[in-house]
Amino acid sequence: MFTCASRMLSKRKALSFVLCVYADIASFNKDFLKTGQYCMTNYPRDFSKIKTCMISSKGNQWMYEDSIFTGDNNYVPYVIFNGKHNKEKQAQFKENPLKFLCNFQYNKHNNKDLCEKILEKNKQSSNF
Repeated sequence: MFTCASRMLSKRKALSFVLCVYADIASFNKDFLKTGQYCMTNYPRDFSKIKTCMISSKGNQWMYEDSIFTGDNNYVPYVIFNGKHNKEKQAQFKENPLKFLCNFQYNKHNNKDLCEKILEKNKQSSNF
């Protein structure tokens, strides 16, 4: 789902989508499709295209292309940062994906309102 979103949506919309999914996945009993649909409520056509991509040969091709970067990993998620895997950043991401993503300079600038809202919501529920 994230592979298709990252290739089909603008960078801002794709990052907002990922942030939303991570913020709300627990509310949907870890059901990524329901959470994804919720996160794209204002963009139902985009989410329909993402769902179609997920089962398409193009989506499979994009997943394959992305998998080239992951090598022989044995865990998920296996996060790539600027084209490389970094264990320290992986640990930070695993500890708190929302905080990690919102601390990127791009998100601090382009997704400031969303990140502030999500981090405040996350802080209230988890007290990190």
